Amino acid sequence: MHDSGDIKNETVSQMQLFEVEPASTEKVSSKTGKDRKTSYRQGNLYDVAINEIALNSEQPRRFFDETELKALAESICANGLLQPVLCQSKENRLYLLAGERRLRAAGLAGLEKIPVRIVSGDPLEIALIENLLRSDLTAIEEAEAIAALKEKKGFRLEDLAGITGKAVPTLSEILSLTRLPEEILTKCRTMRAVPRDILVLIGRLPGEEDQVAAFEQYLQGALTRESLAARSRRAKTVQLKKSAPFNYIRGVAKRFSRFDLGKLNSGEKEKIRGELEKLMHSIAQTLENLE
Repeated sequence: MHDSGDIKNETVSQMQLFEVEPASTEKVSSKTGKDRKTSYRQGNLYDVAINEIALNSEQPRRFFDETELKALAESICANGLLQPVLCQSKENRLYLLAGERRLRAAGLAGLEKIPVRIVSGDPLEIALIENLLRSDLTAIEEAEAIAALKEKKGFRLEDLAGITGKAVPTLSEILSLTRLPEEILTKCRTMRAVPRDILVLIGRLPGEEDQVAAFEQYLQGALTRESLAARSRRAKTVQLKKSAPFNYIRGVAKRFSRFDLGKLNSGEKEKIRGELEKLMHSIAQTLENLE
């Protein structure tokens, strides 16, 4: 392992790893000799100073593990930066779309310039897809990134399925994680110890208090996946029993709205009238009992 002093003394020239081209600059006039802002072409690869790249405020990843950054910096020192970062050129300024972890590690490794590929597209969508391809994104980071994309772009689950390659039911489960108590969200943004399916089961428990308690029990090893799944099923059964009367009434009302009385003959209409009168009497009695 290298110490922090060694890292900066072992930088590798990125020009050896990528075929890059210098960005073009134009002169304001031959008299002043001053440079205008740098011009970049979409699709091209450039060697760019790290301090000239503005970070992406919509980066799905919010936390960067210092130990992992140092390990990546050591890898960059030994092998160079093997994958360029992606940037968008806007008004001749570069905005990072994907690769903030690489950018930070390159700075830690002592690189002054890194390879940058110029791309176009929605910054949030590009950052999300690039991060989803990584295996170390936490379940909550993934859920919040997809939720942000859904809200800002107005995407349906079917749209997100096409973008992420995930099935609609899977996306529904992922998005449900954003409704977990803030206490759980805060801890899990940087914690990979709790997998997505466990968080989904916790989210199915009734009430924030029960959810937080189950989360802590799982972390302490007092609650297994099987016992949590059983508790979740019991909670769902209780919820279904509570909602049964409401669902029944809604179902009856919906079926009433679909009746086409115009297709009935006079005898059928008379029978329906009799049944409806009995039903109205029962409804009246039920309303009295509710008072």
